[in-house]
Order: sequence, then C-alpha cells, then structure tokens
Amino acid sequence: MKCFLIRDLLPFYAEGKVSKETRQLIEEHFIECEKCRQLYEGITEPDLDLNKTIRLEEDMEVKQDREFWRKYYASIYIKGIGIFFAVFIFITLIGIIIKNSLT
Repeated sequence: MKCFLIRDLLPFYAEGKVSKETRQLIEEHFIECEKCRQLYEGITEPDLDLNKTIRLEEDMEVKQDREFWRKYYASIYIKGIGIFFAVFIFITLIGIIIKNSLT
C-alpha cells in the first residue's frame, strides 16, 4: 500500500475507526515502512515540547504576516503621498503657465 494512503488513514487508525482489513493492511505497512510507523508513534504519543514548538511556529507566522502587511501598507502610503505631490505640482505649474499666458 502507498505511504500517502497510509498517512491519510493514520488518524482513523489511531482512534480505532478502521475496519479489521484496513487495520491489518496498515500494520503490515508498518513492518515495511519505518517513516509511517514513526509518524503513527508521533500521533499516538503526545509530546508537550512538540505542541509548544507548533505554537511557537504559529506565533512566528502571525508576526511575519503582520510585518508583511505593515510593509505593504507603508509602501502604498508612500506611493500615495508621492502621487499627491506630483499631481499638486503639476496642477500648480499648469496654473502658473495659464496665469502667465493670460497676462
């Protein structure tokens, strides 16, 4: 049986929610595949340090997301100010040109 199928079934196997035949196939696969067996052991043996690591990784992702959006909005803000002043200067110059041409 393919590893990806076994890995999809592991949560159900760990909870005892698979048929007898499926359980037998998974156990036979564990004999052949060390990686799938280790994954199953990681699921069934809760590791507090692993949970702490997962929370820390999630916190880091949140911080990275905040930093990304802060930089994104800062760049939009700066571009907006630049466009405002460019339009302001353009309108001012056009006004001066029109005023000078009328006199």
